[in-house]
Amino acid sequence: NRPVLTLPPFFREMPAELLPHACVIASSVLCAPGDVVLQTGQTQQSMYFLVRGKLQVLPGKRVLTESGAVRMPTAIILDAPNFICAEALFRPQWAAPYTVVCISHCELLRLPKNAFDRLQLEFPDLQAYLEKQQGDESMATDCMTPIFPV
Repeated sequence: NRPVLTLPPFFREMPAELLPHACVIASSVLCAPGDVVLQTGQTQQSMYFLVRGKLQVLPGKRVLTESGAVRMPTAIILDAPNFICAEALFRPQWAAPYTVVCISHCELLRLPKNAFDRLQLEFPDLQAYLEKQQGDESMATDCMTPIFPV
């Protein structure tokens, strides 16, 4: 689990003694093509790491262009390794602004917020690390942004 969990800078720079505990609480989820991982507006309580496969991210909000026209943002294909829903670990009652659908057989690692919150209670070093990261705006932004193809 470690190579996939360390994709976001937040986890990559986590104190070394804490990362194995994060790896242990992540569980495998297998999905088939067409399976919906999450839907726009659905409250999420987990972060997901894409280990194998491809996901399609369908934006749920319409965008106003400079001319005032309404358009739907384009869908994005995420290849493994990648991650989605990082916000769910750090924001209470986070609602997904997009729908995610499997376009191939996928293996995901699910990291539940409640288990991550228990780690914070168990390990004061993790709580201190989180507080430090909240003060670092660039780290907070980077850990939320999936790795989109260029």
